[in-house]
Amino acid sequence: MKKVMYSLFFLSCLILLSSTSFSQLNFEENFDYPAGDSLNTHGWIPHSQAGVEAVVIAAGSLSYPGYPSSGIGNSVNVIGSAAVASREDLTATFNIDSVSNVYCSFLVNVASIGAQVDYFFHFREDPVPAILRGRVMLKDIGAGQFNFGISKGSTTIIDWDTTARSYGATYLVVLKYEYIVGDNNDLIHLFVNPSLTGGEPASPDATVPDTSGSDIIVNAVALRQGSRDYSVQLDGIRVANSWSLAPIPVELTSFSAQVKNGEVLLTWATATETNNKMFELERKSNNLNYTTVAQVKGSGTSTEKKFYSYLDSKIQTGNYTYRLKQIDFDGTVEYSNEIEVQVNTPLYFSLEQNYPNPFNPTTAIGYVLKEKSNAKLTLLNSLGEEIEVLVNKEQDRGYHKIEFDGSKLSSGVYFYRLQSGSFMSTKKLVLMK
Repeated sequence: MKKVMYSLFFLSCLILLSSTSFSQLNFEENFDYPAGDSLNTHGWIPHSQAGVEAVVIAAGSLSYPGYPSSGIGNSVNVIGSAAVASREDLTATFNIDSVSNVYCSFLVNVASIGAQVDYFFHFREDPVPAILRGRVMLKDIGAGQFNFGISKGSTTIIDWDTTARSYGATYLVVLKYEYIVGDNNDLIHLFVNPSLTGGEPASPDATVPDTSGSDIIVNAVALRQGSRDYSVQLDGIRVANSWSLAPIPVELTSFSAQVKNGEVLLTWATATETNNKMFELERKSNNLNYTTVAQVKGSGTSTEKKFYSYLDSKIQTGNYTYRLKQIDFDGTVEYSNEIEVQVNTPLYFSLEQNYPNPFNPTTAIGYVLKEKSNAKLTLLNSLGEEIEVLVNKEQDRGYHKIEFDGSKLSSGVYFYRLQSGSFMSTKKLVLMK
């Protein structure tokens, strides 16, 4: 599930998803703008024929089961025309740290294709105008069907997806630019309707080599309105550096910590998960190495919001840093952002009310020691007579908690008392069987 993840720019650049995620998408576009707006007023830059037959926001979105950018906002229509050959083309750039694999996913619904093949989407190296890669092609094959295809940078060498596709249906497309060490050997792959429950498919639907020379930096995607007839609706573009961040990442929406009575309650939530085996909660102090304090089972693959928590109670006064390590079933890992907490020295002795109360048969009793001292916690009957010693030993300052099991007692009202030095406190608990 990669706790989180990324990936052809078919309206949903599968490249990754994110929020407070472990890893983040390089780019996401759901066209969540008012219908009728020109897309060039929302961050997309014209690189050809600005304003001529401009790309306009269309009402309604595209949907695809299990895809994170499904059914959000509106969409756009990208239209090629032989009658108006010079039309607006648009570019959206994204940040990328270095030469690395790039995945782009999107949703597309093809309305029509003319007699000649053409392309409507591609990668770019911005601002170099001549470097186009991974052109996504369309070809009508008759009987209400068509093929997707991919070319490097021209329309002369095209590898076609051999599966017949239907007009008016929504498809999930993933475009991958694969960097290989050395020159003249990179590859460009096309996937159509890949499974969202596993890893990257071993066999793409189409592949072409990029033998143009030295490596380029793919840092932009583009919508093209060509000089041949076609009409497509696009939505849900996502771009990232990993397949696992593309279709369904482990999208971490929150990760927080709360300190109370010397304990740290850590909570986190995910919006989606793919192949998520588990979370490991890691902690460090005084700039030492991280150690694992807990393992929490993940939810596998899910498009529903999930909530998790862990109470770190075996902790002393000091400053601590926490992070989550998300582990997929294939062993892939991702790390969350770090959060820092400060656990202060307790200023007083205290005895908490047990919880739950009433209880059956177990309940938790917590208490705070201001200093290292002998703590005696006893259970009393309704007459105040001691019937059981729960704790009687020297303990460090800070917060302590025990779980009391009343399965051998009869229902009724009982009391518990904490004594430590001159401090003494008594509270009531109720056992109801």
